[in-house]
Amino acid sequence: MWKKSNVLLIGNPSFDEIVFDGKVIYRVGGGIYYSLKVLKKIPLLDIDIITSTDPYIFIKLSSLTNTHRISIYPSKTPFYYKLVYRDSDRVLYLLEKSNKLLESLMGSRIYDLAIVTPIYNEVMTSLLKKVWMQSEIVAIDIQGFIREKNYSGKIHYTCSPVLYDLIDYADIIHMNMDEATYFIKCLELGSLEELIMYNDLLFIISDSWRPLYIIFDKQILMIKPIRVQGDETGAGDTYLSAFSIYYYLLRDVTLAAKYASSLTTQKILYGDIKDINDLESYMPREIKYVERISYHKKE
Repeated sequence: MWKKSNVLLIGNPSFDEIVFDGKVIYRVGGGIYYSLKVLKKIPLLDIDIITSTDPYIFIKLSSLTNTHRISIYPSKTPFYYKLVYRDSDRVLYLLEKSNKLLESLMGSRIYDLAIVTPIYNEVMTSLLKKVWMQSEIVAIDIQGFIREKNYSGKIHYTCSPVLYDLIDYADIIHMNMDEATYFIKCLELGSLEELIMYNDLLFIISDSWRPLYIIFDKQILMIKPIRVQGDETGAGDTYLSAFSIYYYLLRDVTLAAKYASSLTTQKILYGDIKDINDLESYMPREIKYVERISYHKKE
């Protein structure tokens, strides 16, 4: 299954303050960080990174991979997020921002797969367009394009101009359920099911260990992961990167969905990928085609 592949990761990491059940944890986060934690386990990948952060987080990123090409735009401060978990809800606050990522940071190399995971408006259309032109498959997480903050730093959603460009410059678009329901409002669609009209796109709507949906080729695939409890932070980023690399290698949506679910379950249970070769033990409990998407069904 494995073969030598050129992979590009774009996005800024964050320093996260996580408040859960009255306890506070500090650690590195962001889509690019969780993507690296997955992809470092995959053999034969040649990974490039385009990012902006401070020296401390840069060292943390560098320790995850043998990457030779890291295009970094130095910043005095990283993105600083505060994540507050209450029951099944999560509230985000952005307390510090880092730099935007410039088109000039990208060279002329051609990539098999590009995974773009901004966390707050750091990726512009000009960079997206260049990534699209130089990559066979482009996978994008919507979170960094749909977020806005108020005066206190609390994150809410907005229909930003760049959000509409994703349709033209992506092959795979990932979002959680809340982001997805807002995204279709921006597109002036009446339901999530109407996303099937975008024939050339594959949409992933994930919700940690709860049922997730993949919309592609005018079909809706539902995946029910194993029901587990653990740290769900970064679960969506884990799923996107795992699905994208398996999809590139196998060109099979169902297999990629199963394998990505297995790795994400491991991440929630253990905080990391325990065993890349033991996919069977964590396979989803059900996978089937459906006609409707259940909104926020907590089961």
